[in-house]
Amino acid sequence: MLCSKCSTRPGFHSFTLIGHTKQGEAIWYSKPSITEEKKFTEESVKNYLIHLDEAAKEPYIWIFDAAGLDKLELPNLTIMRYFYMEVKKRYKDVLKCLYILHIGWKSKIIYDMLQPFLSDEAKKRLVNCKSQLELVSYGGPAEIVKNVYHSSSESST
Repeated sequence: MLCSKCSTRPGFHSFTLIGHTKQGEAIWYSKPSITEEKKFTEESVKNYLIHLDEAAKEPYIWIFDAAGLDKLELPNLTIMRYFYMEVKKRYKDVLKCLYILHIGWKSKIIYDMLQPFLSDEAKKRLVNCKSQLELVSYGGPAEIVKNVYHSSSESST
């Protein structure tokens, strides 16, 4: 099922299945800064949850490319906490790891503000990576790094 934005403009949220690990986990990649949305709102959260519901049909890894997010308006902490709580409640059994790539200073503020709300288990599944190479060093799926690099460099041109 597509969200309301992606049903009229396919790929609007850049949430894309890019492969599977050797263990069979799906690998989803997103880069919100390439969309036309300039603010993370309650509607944005609902749309992202629709995409995550689609991903949750099987165990998966989410690679969230934060490159360019510092140009956007910071989301409201209440919205971010709601998003985190929904992800925790809905996907705790199927979201195996969330890798955050290219985190900037604004994104780092949000990341740091959410830390007190995270359980130890959630902290193990949330990995902040500065580059694709660091993604692999943290145990990220090496076989898809080339796809991630291709997706992120293609999107930034």
